Amino acid sequence: MMLVYHGRVARSSCADRSAAPMPPTMNWICALVGLSIAILMPHVAEARGTQDTVPFVGCPADGQTGYIAPPRGSPKVVDLHGVPAHAVAYYEGERGPGVFAPRGWHCQVAYGSAGSTIEVTPVSINLLQHPPPGVAGHAVELTLSLAGMKRIGS
Repeated sequence: MMLVYHGRVARSSCADRSAAPMPPTMNWICALVGLSIAILMPHVAEARGTQDTVPFVGCPADGQTGYIAPPRGSPKVVDLHGVPAHAVAYYEGERGPGVFAPRGWHCQVAYGSAGSTIEVTPVSINLLQHPPPGVAGHAVELTLSLAGMKRIGS
């Protein structure tokens, strides 16, 4: 998972692909932390009082069952803590998580049976290219991993 804070990109250990594989328990913890942040963020913004509206940007998705056109959505009301509303947008695609990133960037969602990834970058990229293209500079990436999950009772 990558987070953008005041123009800097930070990568959490949950998405460090160069590290050794994490035990399944750690995957669950990372998934729950990310999900909790996504669920709680709108409620925290409401409690603060100073809110702005940022546009919704639909991202095309491609993956296991083929191309999915960008969804349409409503603008998001959030507390930006001093960041100008004209500088931020909310990006989301079908079968993928949503993220806040700089307005005017490009986004794409890659998905499959093990989860999905949304990438938002200053230039357009193809997430399905093999090997995946490198991104030089700033980017926002959020991966929802369902790998290792099993159905209980089947």
